[in-house]
Amino acid sequence: MARMLSLLGCGEEAACLSFDRLQRMAPAAHDALAAVARDERVHDALLRGLLARLPPAGPNSRALVAMRSVHKGLGQGDPGLQCAGIAALDSAVCTLLSGMLRRGTHLPWHGPLRAVLRKIRDDEARHVAVTQAIALRNGETNKLRAAAAQLRHDLVVALTLAGNDFEALGIDPDRTLAAIAGLPTGLLRS
Repeated sequence: MARMLSLLGCGEEAACLSFDRLQRMAPAAHDALAAVARDERVHDALLRGLLARLPPAGPNSRALVAMRSVHKGLGQGDPGLQCAGIAALDSAVCTLLSGMLRRGTHLPWHGPLRAVLRKIRDDEARHVAVTQAIALRNGETNKLRAAAAQLRHDLVVALTLAGNDFEALGIDPDRTLAAIAGLPTGLLRS
């Protein structure tokens, strides 16, 4: 669990920086992006709190490096393309967290872990709506979907390196990664 939370945590930290940067690049969406940035800072603090309660686990260095590369790629392109990538990433995080919260996993059913993961999932779903709207106002649908599809591909490559961690938590990595690999039908369509 500590390794999976570390992967999620590196995403929250990167998201804070992305949304701070996007506020300057897309001033018309400043308030919406600032609200998302505040949520991401809360998520980062919540994940750090959970990690502090867990026994330390050696990091999955290859997965962390790959995940950081995915997040670094989000900072490239115009605001529309960046928001398309963020919408794709955040919707994938929702899928991942839903899989982690499913009955039958090895996560404790009660307690702070599930509550934090549910809060993050629910907030990320809202963030998808915000970033998708900004992307659609600032880009061509085909280009946005292509960028989002590439991000999903890169994310699956990174998460594949954490396959053993999925299995240890009672999560089917093949099923989860297949769900993350494809773009949802309505994502980035006006």
